[in-house]
Amino acid sequence: MFNESLTRFYTQLQKYPVLARILAVLKKTPEPALHWYLILVVALIVTILNVGLAWVTFRGISTQKTDLFSQSTNASTISRDALQDAIKQYELRAVEFEDLKKNPPSIVDPGA
Repeated sequence: MFNESLTRFYTQLQKYPVLARILAVLKKTPEPALHWYLILVVALIVTILNVGLAWVTFRGISTQKTDLFSQSTNASTISRDALQDAIKQYELRAVEFEDLKKNPPSIVDPGA
């Protein structure tokens, strides 16, 4: 069925040698294997469209540097006193955690 259609196309497209060669390959291919050629052609078309769309889309993106996230002042982000308080709190929590590991409570309170 499909080979008959290819035979008709093959006779009409003799003036185009490239297409005639492609159809000659398809004509020699067993009919159950022709769907692989269709899958390959569809995959090639999807790949070409994907690359073309990405090229058109990303070509328009500018690479100029913006100062959106730059720091506006030279002030420090955290004071020394606040940093020392955070370190002390961390050390106290570490000591409490070690104490709880050594002496675990007999009843675990889920609300604590």
